[in-house]
Amino acid sequence: MTGLRLFAAGILNQTRKIELEIPEECEHYMNTLHTQYLVHPSAPLITDPHACGFLSANAVKKNLVEHAKYDASIQVKGAKGELILALRELLERRRADMQVRAVLWKMDEDQETPQSDTALQNAEEDDEQKTEYTYSS
Repeated sequence: MTGLRLFAAGILNQTRKIELEIPEECEHYMNTLHTQYLVHPSAPLITDPHACGFLSANAVKKNLVEHAKYDASIQVKGAKGELILALRELLERRRADMQVRAVLWKMDEDQETPQSDTALQNAEEDDEQKTEYTYSS
């Protein structure tokens, strides 16, 4: 996922047409984001990792508690500095995942054009461990 996150960050605002195959594990990860953290936090929760240092200890804890409802392994107890670091890392991962999702969803939209029977048959014969996406903006 790390490589896919870096790729998405670099390609997101560019105008290109590319084809991308992602491993099944990455596709599964992207389809299960809701089991790793709160995907769409709303106020007063934050989404900007850089804002973590400006929060009170209670606000940091509240953010982590809400994310922990989706993943019990998220640490919600500890020193304020540790909790800030944990929240910052979670929000950085979330931001990168949202960039990957934006790229993949854009690719899916581009692929929703009608395909010939041959193209569909070839797609079915592709490697089952990877999913291919075409991205253009």
